[in-house]
Amino acid sequence: MQKIAAFLLAFLSLSLFGFARDIPANNDHQIHSLPGLSVTLNFTQYSGYVPLSPTKSLFYWFIESPTSSGEKPLILWLNGGPGASSVALGLFHEVGPFHVNTDGSTLTLSPYAWNNEANILYLESPAGIGFSYSDLTEVIDEDSKLSDSAAAEDAYQFLIHWFNRYPQYKGRKFYMAGESYAGHYIPQLSQLIVARNKGISNPDINLQGFLLGNPALDDVLDHKGQFEFWWNLGLISDSLYSALKTTCLNHSYIRPTLECKALWDKGRTEMDFTDTYQVSVTPCQEDTLKWKSLDDSRRKQLEHCQHYFAAMYLNREDVRKAIHAEAFGTRQWKAYRHEMRLVWESVPSTLPIIKELIAAGLKMWIYSGNNDGIIPPTSTRYSLGSLNLKQKGDWHAWHVTHSTVGGWCQEYEGLTFAVVNGAGHEVPVLRHEASYAMLKRFLNNQPLD
Repeated sequence: MQKIAAFLLAFLSLSLFGFARDIPANNDHQIHSLPGLSVTLNFTQYSGYVPLSPTKSLFYWFIESPTSSGEKPLILWLNGGPGASSVALGLFHEVGPFHVNTDGSTLTLSPYAWNNEANILYLESPAGIGFSYSDLTEVIDEDSKLSDSAAAEDAYQFLIHWFNRYPQYKGRKFYMAGESYAGHYIPQLSQLIVARNKGISNPDINLQGFLLGNPALDDVLDHKGQFEFWWNLGLISDSLYSALKTTCLNHSYIRPTLECKALWDKGRTEMDFTDTYQVSVTPCQEDTLKWKSLDDSRRKQLEHCQHYFAAMYLNREDVRKAIHAEAFGTRQWKAYRHEMRLVWESVPSTLPIIKELIAAGLKMWIYSGNNDGIIPPTSTRYSLGSLNLKQKGDWHAWHVTHSTVGGWCQEYEGLTFAVVNGAGHEVPVLRHEASYAMLKRFLNNQPLD
């Protein structure tokens, strides 16, 4: 019944406005207030659906910069997975202006919001993630037709429609940023944009480059670096390390064989109560939602679990109304849809595309949190090493402030690689100030030193 209601609502909106014609920029998507936020904002924000077909719509949340928004660049943020929400993670958990408090109902402002430096567009992509929906992703199965190439095409079509809705951003300097499986999303979307911009002197999508955090780049090298990282930290046994190298190196990173999955499960047993996403903190578990019974000190320890609290917030009816997500109906909103991985068709490596985009002149910074056990720095260093790029200068520390080391860095011809000290898989979660400093230098063409 919910699927029929969503279809009728999508069909009605397309009938009223015309599918082939984008809605002109106006205030129908503007967010005028947010439940749980008690302060007056000094920036404008918009959210809503961009329909790609009568049965498929992608949800976005767009936050303009509080100063000089008409001059600052535009950044598209994509989380990975596949199956992770860019709103729950990117916006509320990492680089957005808001954090959901541990009560699940109130918001606080972040001093390190990326929209201070650029206009940020968070996209829940592909359909089936977060508030985005289609008739094929109501239930995830082999008929859902989920793949790298389909996600890139949908994201590209979304951008075409989005720029028609916000024509003032056509031709603006455009970047992308994201993490994890965005190491597939962003290079493949970039490749599509570069190809379709050929022969156009002033393209609407004026792609300049991208930032990638702890990205999945190559199945074999990602596995190789991950297993080595686990073993070097003493998280797994010698025998398991040997078995993983023998059995799992050449298998899909997101769709492992049953044999490989059994070894992964054994690894989690050996690691015990360790969060592989950030090995220095207590894992987030479903029982963290029993927040009402927790004292203040315990709640403080769970600040890195904000995607749970974001889910509580985004499942409120008043919030959905405020952000124009009513078309999602009464369905349960989730920060992750892990089942997407089971049917996803992916390319084994995006490194050839990375090399192609370097040759096209795009600016690239790739960064890794050194507490990440999912795509650790060892994985990324193996991947970048396979590109045989020429080094520029020596490996060196970079600083957040004069006396604070943010991490370490190596510059190459066409690419910069940075390690962020103390960060996990989602770098800004534990290192807001460092990731913000990195963004500012990326946009201002300043070196990491």
